[in-house]
Amino acid sequence: GTYKPVFDINGNVSDYPLYNINSSVSIYGGYPANATGKEVPSEPDKYKTVLGYDVNCSFALFYSEKNELLSFVLDGVYVNDYCSYVIKMPSVDLTLRNSYFEGNSNFCDVSNEGSLNVVNTEFSKTQYTLFSMYGTKSVYMEDVKFVENIPSSYFYGDGYDVNLKSVSATSNNGYYYFLGSKKLLVENSEFTKNSTGGYLLTTSGTV
Repeated sequence: GTYKPVFDINGNVSDYPLYNINSSVSIYGGYPANATGKEVPSEPDKYKTVLGYDVNCSFALFYSEKNELLSFVLDGVYVNDYCSYVIKMPSVDLTLRNSYFEGNSNFCDVSNEGSLNVVNTEFSKTQYTLFSMYGTKSVYMEDVKFVENIPSSYFYGDGYDVNLKSVSATSNNGYYYFLGSKKLLVENSEFTKNSTGGYLLTTSGTV
């Protein structure tokens, strides 16, 4: 199904709604409408769970002003054609699994001491920034695809460790890709037909 926010940051019904995240939240998609119990498998390719499609822009689709470290999980969901940031939070342990993000203006803006974990997820046709991070401790990605994104920066920030495993980046056009990491580990990954006016992989520490 397709799910849309209704309220603004103050809890009022609005033409510019968002999901206001005030505590740790996990959102799971990919289930049939009549699913019951915990043993039903998630099949996001078969049962699409679409979040925020055709919604007027607000600060972000998922937005928080909490300065405490929250846990936020998106698993088995689609978010496409959102015209602002998909996620904007001051402090978060962010986990993305089995999901698809396509045609969004920006994806993520976080300034935190948390972490980013992405598994079996695809990002395509992002227009500006994929991940803007400052102070994030670690980035782990496995079985992740980047296809035809055109932002000015992919990962922009400082002070974090990056571990890329089975990551594929194809036909992307950006200025910075992985900028500012302290430790950079790349395994079984492929970067093909990408264009950059700045840096593809750069670190101030260990590669």
